[in-house]
Amino acid sequence: MINKQPHKSSCGPVVVMNAIKLLGGSLPYRKYVDLFKTLYWTTGGQNGQCPKYVSSGLKLFGIKYKKKMYPVVSDIEEAIDRGNAVILLYKWYRKGRSKGHYVLIDKHTPKRFRAYNNRKNGSSIQCKKQLRYYMSSSKKTDSNRPQMWEIII
Repeated sequence: MINKQPHKSSCGPVVVMNAIKLLGGSLPYRKYVDLFKTLYWTTGGQNGQCPKYVSSGLKLFGIKYKKKMYPVVSDIEEAIDRGNAVILLYKWYRKGRSKGHYVLIDKHTPKRFRAYNNRKNGSSIQCKKQLRYYMSSSKKTDSNRPQMWEIII
């Protein structure tokens, strides 16, 4: 799995690459990013990837998923307990600006998730308490709420 993104706004392509790897596929990262830049990459205010392009990337590679808007931590736990994995987009505010990040989660314990491409120096552990905070602190508008893609394994 890719656990540290090469560029500050590459978490969208990285999370789709991790879903491909999780399902046993492989594709060189550079080739995938070049493909994504050609087809889907956005360079909006945050130079990141819009959620609809994560869906497009999953479809492009034939990855089956169910999307859920506004998930809570128990939604992630239930998806993992069904034997699936989750792509999660969570957002927060800093200095009046919305920030967001994509991670792929494939396991959990009572207190933690294993989240690939976590922002903390590539760490693969995400504290559930911290994630609950991020998921509940987003401003309550459609564009700033958490979103989840349950990857069907």
